[in-house]
Amino acid sequence: MDLTDVIILVLLISILILCVLGFGIYFLNIQYQKQTIDKQLAIIQEKTLRLDDESEYGDTKSMENNLPKQQMAPQMAPQMPPQMAPQMAPQMPPGVPINIPTRGMEEYRQLGILTSLSDSKIVIPLYGRRTYVRSQHWNYYTLTNGYQSIQISVSNKNKDCSEEYGCDEIYSDDLIYIPAYNENFRALMYKNNAPRYIPYI
Repeated sequence: MDLTDVIILVLLISILILCVLGFGIYFLNIQYQKQTIDKQLAIIQEKTLRLDDESEYGDTKSMENNLPKQQMAPQMAPQMPPQMAPQMAPQMPPGVPINIPTRGMEEYRQLGILTSLSDSKIVIPLYGRRTYVRSQHWNYYTLTNGYQSIQISVSNKNKDCSEEYGCDEIYSDDLIYIPAYNENFRALMYKNNAPRYIPYI
Protein backbone atom coordinates (compact mmCIF):
# COMPACT_ATOMS: atom_id res chain seq x y z
CA MET A 1 0.00 0.00 0.00
CA ASP A 2 1.45 3.27 -0.99
CA LEU A 3 0.61 6.77 0.27
CA THR A 4 -2.18 7.50 -2.27
CA ASP A 5 -4.04 4.32 -1.30
CA VAL A 6 -3.86 5.32 2.37
CA ILE A 7 -5.16 8.84 1.59
CA ILE A 8 -8.04 7.43 -0.49
CA LEU A 9 -8.91 4.95 2.28
CA VAL A 10 -8.87 7.71 4.93
CA LEU A 11 -11.07 9.93 2.72
CA LEU A 12 -13.58 7.11 2.14
CA ILE A 13 -13.75 6.34 5.85
CA SER A 14 -14.21 10.04 6.72
CA ILE A 15 -16.96 10.38 4.08
CA LEU A 16 -18.69 7.29 5.50
CA ILE A 17 -18.46 8.72 9.04
CA LEU A 18 -19.85 12.10 7.85
CA CYS A 19 -22.76 10.34 6.09
CA VAL A 20 -23.63 8.33 9.21
CA LEU A 21 -23.35 11.48 11.33
CA GLY A 22 -25.56 13.44 8.87
CA PHE A 23 -28.25 10.74 8.84
CA GLY A 24 -28.15 10.65 12.64
CA ILE A 25 -28.67 14.41 12.89
CA TYR A 26 -31.45 14.25 10.27
CA PHE A 27 -33.38 11.54 12.15
CA LEU A 28 -32.90 13.32 15.49
CA ASN A 29 -34.30 16.50 13.91
CA ILE A 30 -37.33 14.60 12.60
CA GLN A 31 -37.94 13.13 16.08
CA TYR A 32 -37.66 16.60 17.65
CA GLN A 33 -40.14 18.08 15.13
CA LYS A 34 -42.56 15.20 15.74
CA GLN A 35 -42.41 15.76 19.50
CA THR A 36 -42.97 19.51 19.03
CA ILE A 37 -45.99 18.90 16.80
CA ASP A 38 -47.41 16.37 19.28
CA LYS A 39 -47.04 18.91 22.12
CA GLN A 40 -48.78 21.62 20.07
CA LEU A 41 -51.61 19.25 19.16
CA ALA A 42 -52.06 18.36 22.84
CA ILE A 43 -52.23 22.07 23.76
CA ILE A 44 -54.78 22.75 21.00
CA GLN A 45 -56.93 19.80 22.04
CA GLU A 46 -56.80 20.90 25.69
CA LYS A 47 -57.86 24.46 24.77
CA THR A 48 -60.63 23.13 22.53
CA LEU A 49 -61.97 20.95 25.33
CA ARG A 50 -61.79 23.87 27.74
CA LEU A 51 -63.71 26.12 25.31
CA ASP A 52 -66.31 23.40 24.76
CA ASP A 53 -66.76 23.04 28.53
CA GLU A 54 -67.12 26.81 28.95
CA SER A 55 -69.68 27.06 26.17
CA GLU A 56 -71.63 24.07 27.53
CA TYR A 57 -71.70 25.09 31.20
CA GLY A 58 -71.18 28.81 30.83
CA ASP A 59 -68.34 30.92 32.07
CA THR A 60 -69.03 31.54 35.76
CA LYS A 61 -66.69 34.55 35.88
CA SER A 62 -68.70 36.61 33.42
CA MET A 63 -72.12 35.19 34.31
CA GLU A 64 -73.55 38.50 35.54
CA ASN A 65 -72.84 40.45 32.32
CA ASN A 66 -73.38 37.68 29.78
CA LEU A 67 -76.71 38.96 28.42
CA PRO A 68 -76.90 41.09 25.29
CA LYS A 69 -77.92 44.72 25.76
CA GLN A 70 -81.34 44.07 24.22
CA GLN A 71 -82.15 41.48 26.89
CA MET A 72 -80.80 43.64 29.72
CA ALA A 73 -82.98 46.61 28.75
CA PRO A 74 -85.76 45.51 26.38
CA GLN A 75 -87.55 48.87 26.54
CA MET A 76 -84.44 50.53 25.07
CA ALA A 77 -83.88 48.02 22.26
CA PRO A 78 -83.98 49.66 18.80
CA GLN A 79 -86.84 48.59 16.59
CA MET A 80 -85.68 47.00 13.33
CA PRO A 81 -87.94 47.19 10.29
CA PRO A 82 -89.29 43.68 9.60
CA GLN A 83 -88.03 43.63 5.98
CA MET A 84 -84.40 44.21 6.98
CA ALA A 85 -82.18 41.35 8.01
CA PRO A 86 -80.22 41.92 11.22
CA GLN A 87 -76.62 42.99 10.71
CA MET A 88 -74.15 40.26 11.54
CA ALA A 89 -70.74 41.24 12.84
CA PRO A 90 -68.05 39.84 10.55
CA GLN A 91 -66.18 36.94 12.11
CA MET A 92 -62.46 37.66 12.14
CA PRO A 93 -60.21 34.61 12.09
CA PRO A 94 -57.40 34.52 14.63
CA GLY A 95 -54.05 35.85 13.48
CA VAL A 96 -53.02 38.68 11.24
CA PRO A 97 -55.87 39.84 8.96
CA ILE A 98 -55.19 39.79 5.22
CA ASN A 99 -56.86 41.41 2.20
CA ILE A 100 -58.14 44.34 4.25
CA PRO A 101 -58.83 47.34 1.98
CA THR A 102 -56.70 49.96 3.75
CA ARG A 103 -57.77 52.74 1.36
CA GLY A 104 -61.42 51.97 1.88
CA MET A 105 -63.81 50.33 -0.52
CA GLU A 106 -66.76 51.91 -2.28
CA GLU A 107 -70.02 50.07 -2.72
CA TYR A 108 -71.29 49.16 -6.17
CA ARG A 109 -73.91 51.57 -7.50
CA GLN A 110 -75.76 51.98 -10.77
CA LEU A 111 -73.77 54.38 -12.91
CA GLY A 112 -75.70 54.17 -16.16
CA ILE A 113 -77.25 51.85 -18.72
CA LEU A 114 -76.02 49.79 -21.64
CA THR A 115 -78.02 49.65 -24.88
CA SER A 116 -77.39 46.94 -27.46
CA LEU A 117 -76.46 47.97 -30.99
CA SER A 118 -78.29 45.04 -32.58
CA ASP A 119 -81.97 44.81 -33.50
CA SER A 120 -82.84 43.28 -30.10
CA LYS A 121 -82.53 46.70 -28.40
CA ILE A 122 -81.65 45.23 -25.01
CA VAL A 123 -81.27 47.80 -22.21
CA ILE A 124 -79.44 46.65 -19.08
CA PRO A 125 -78.08 48.51 -16.03
CA LEU A 126 -74.37 49.17 -15.51
CA TYR A 127 -73.07 48.89 -11.95
CA GLY A 128 -69.62 50.02 -10.91
CA ARG A 129 -67.19 51.17 -8.26
CA ARG A 130 -63.58 52.33 -8.15
CA THR A 131 -61.02 49.61 -7.43
CA TYR A 132 -59.99 51.75 -4.43
CA VAL A 133 -60.63 55.33 -3.34
CA ARG A 134 -59.33 57.91 -5.88
CA SER A 135 -58.32 55.20 -8.34
CA GLN A 136 -58.49 55.71 -12.09
CA HIS A 137 -59.59 52.10 -12.64
CA TRP A 138 -63.07 50.75 -12.06
CA ASN A 139 -64.83 47.43 -11.51
CA TYR A 140 -68.01 47.07 -13.54
CA TYR A 141 -70.69 44.46 -14.01
CA THR A 142 -74.17 44.27 -15.42
CA LEU A 143 -77.24 42.10 -15.00
CA THR A 144 -78.94 39.92 -17.58
CA ASN A 145 -82.20 41.11 -18.99
CA GLY A 146 -84.98 38.85 -17.75
CA TYR A 147 -86.98 37.53 -14.83
CA GLN A 148 -83.96 36.09 -13.00
CA SER A 149 -81.16 38.61 -13.28
CA ILE A 150 -77.66 37.14 -13.24
CA GLN A 151 -74.53 39.19 -12.66
CA ILE A 152 -72.27 39.12 -15.74
CA SER A 153 -68.91 40.70 -16.46
CA VAL A 154 -68.21 43.60 -18.79
CA SER A 155 -65.16 44.21 -21.01
CA ASN A 156 -63.84 47.68 -21.81
CA LYS A 157 -60.93 48.03 -24.28
CA ASN A 158 -60.33 44.26 -24.18
CA LYS A 159 -59.97 44.22 -20.37
CA ASP A 160 -62.31 42.31 -18.06
CA CYS A 161 -63.72 44.92 -15.69
CA SER A 162 -64.61 42.45 -12.93
CA GLU A 163 -61.00 41.43 -12.24
CA GLU A 164 -58.91 42.71 -9.33
CA TYR A 165 -57.29 45.59 -11.23
CA GLY A 166 -60.45 46.59 -13.11
CA CYS A 167 -60.48 48.58 -16.34
CA ASP A 168 -60.50 52.19 -17.52
CA GLU A 169 -63.44 54.40 -16.61
CA ILE A 170 -66.45 54.09 -18.93
CA TYR A 171 -67.88 57.28 -20.40
CA SER A 172 -71.08 57.94 -22.34
CA ASP A 173 -71.05 56.62 -25.93
CA ASP A 174 -68.21 54.16 -25.20
CA LEU A 175 -68.62 50.77 -26.85
CA ILE A 176 -68.64 48.01 -24.23
CA TYR A 177 -68.35 44.33 -25.07
CA ILE A 178 -70.36 41.84 -23.01
CA PRO A 179 -69.14 38.25 -23.52
CA ALA A 180 -72.41 36.69 -22.29
CA TYR A 181 -74.35 38.39 -25.11
CA ASN A 182 -71.42 38.21 -27.54
CA GLU A 183 -72.07 41.73 -28.79
CA ASN A 184 -71.19 45.38 -28.20
CA PHE A 185 -73.32 47.78 -26.17
CA ARG A 186 -73.33 51.57 -26.07
CA ALA A 187 -72.91 53.12 -22.62
CA LEU A 188 -75.07 55.97 -21.37
CA MET A 189 -73.73 57.24 -18.04
CA TYR A 190 -75.83 59.12 -15.50
CA LYS A 191 -74.83 62.67 -14.65
CA ASN A 192 -74.33 62.23 -10.91
CA ASN A 193 -70.99 63.96 -10.40
CA ALA A 194 -72.48 67.33 -9.46
CA PRO A 195 -71.76 68.71 -5.95
CA ARG A 196 -74.39 67.76 -3.42
CA TYR A 197 -75.61 69.37 -0.24
CA ILE A 198 -73.95 67.88 2.85
CA PRO A 199 -76.04 68.71 5.94
CA TYR A 200 -73.28 67.81 8.41
CA ILE A 201 -70.98 70.70 7.48
